[in-house]
Amino acid sequence: MKLEINNKLENYPTLSNIIDNNDIIKWKKLEEIPKYYNILSLLYYSDIQKNNQTFFKPYIYAVEILNTLEKYLTYFPELQENKSFKKKIKNLNGYSFFYTMTELSIAYLFLKNNYKISFEEKFIQNGKIKDVDIKVFFQDKIFYIEAYTPTNIANIDDFFNLNEYTNELKNKIRKKTLDKFSNVENKLIGKRYLAINTYLSEIFNINILLKNKDIIYTKLRNNLPIELDGLIIFYDNFNSIDSLKIEYIDFEF
Repeated sequence: MKLEINNKLENYPTLSNIIDNNDIIKWKKLEEIPKYYNILSLLYYSDIQKNNQTFFKPYIYAVEILNTLEKYLTYFPELQENKSFKKKIKNLNGYSFFYTMTELSIAYLFLKNNYKISFEEKFIQNGKIKDVDIKVFFQDKIFYIEAYTPTNIANIDDFFNLNEYTNELKNKIRKKTLDKFSNVENKLIGKRYLAINTYLSEIFNINILLKNKDIIYTKLRNNLPIELDGLIIFYDNFNSIDSLKIEYIDFEF
């Protein structure tokens, strides 16, 4: 596994200000290369695409998602020096990289529609410091958005119970909302929304294929606690800066 930072980052000047040699060393210590799950692995696969001139789809995707991230960072230049953001985007564990990309995706949606954006609004909840992903300003109004990327994988090799998987997903979403937004009425002055990216959730996508998606989304919205003022469901695989597709929206100022 050879990865020289200068070779890989020459096409990503903004990312070169975020990734350093210590990140490369940590990545090289991984037992295997996780496919696409972190920014260093994406750089590795993008280099295969560049050097071998292959049109194998996974390598092309690595280039596309890095180009998207590079563009996001030009629209949100303040994140380039934000320690918390840099830690998240360079996290090598699990799907953390994609969770952060979802935050950038929904933030960019509002930015390009002339809303002002800030990230990680901190507040106190039950004596603990927490934060909500995105704070949005529109004229004299403020609202907050928590981004969520469920990663449910359906085990289709065994007996497959779609209702069981679906209920598990609904409960996870409800729990996340309660954990984030309960007892915050006096801390987050403004409406509160959950934005769900279905890209990594097989359960969502199977449901959409087999059932009426409008009914599914409405049931999900009705299952959310009263602390939430609305819901946005979208699909974004980050292969371009405009790849976000709204599936359902219950949103008003």
